[in-house]
Amino acid sequence: MSHYHTPNLPQTDAPVDIYRRIHKALRYCMSDTLARVSRLDIGDRGEVIAVLAQVREMAVLCATHVAHEDTFVHPAMEARFPGTAKATAPSMRITSTPAARSSRWATPSTTPGKKTARRW
Repeated sequence: MSHYHTPNLPQTDAPVDIYRRIHKALRYCMSDTLARVSRLDIGDRGEVIAVLAQVREMAVLCATHVAHEDTFVHPAMEARFPGTAKATAPSMRITSTPAARSSRWATPSTTPGKKTARRW
């Protein structure tokens, strides 16, 4: 006898929103990063290093997210429901560029606090 109760969930034809939760989390990450950048004290070397690390991590997260969707999610959608991934593609392609997927975000190219530090 099973100790697990399986609820009788109503059957629905409503589509499952596979984008909502992950994109909500990504928006939170981007908002938090923007807030940290806006509060940044550029005279505090430790804070500059920490905030730049968060910016880089966010960029890598976004790029790997897009790559994951392009590699796994959208092909699976197209295989099961032709046309569905193409319908979402225009809104997602802003970040799906070679520059956005570049690994240059993964490591710092300049030292924060020096005159050669990159400002963007």
